[in-house]
Amino acid sequence: MRSDSSFEDLGDWESSPNLYEVYVDEEFVGQKLLLGQSDSVQDVDYFLIQNGFQPFTSELEGERYRISPTQKEQAAAMKEQLGIYLQLR
Repeated sequence: MRSDSSFEDLGDWESSPNLYEVYVDEEFVGQKLLLGQSDSVQDVDYFLIQNGFQPFTSELEGERYRISPTQKEQAAAMKEQLGIYLQLR
């Protein structure tokens, strides 16, 4: 990630989506709203890692962010925690 900023960078940020639908195992969990340039849809990954949900895969497809826990028994708890996180953000 570059630390310098320019008006061109701001234009890129403004043209990118600022609202993403988050899914866990193809089930809609909530929406991730990006409020500033430092926000990223990958913040969801960091939240999950900080809360002990590993391993998992995630992929961005358009405005949909799909997360698949490798350990399927974590899916319900992951959905619950993410639902709360996304409502508070």
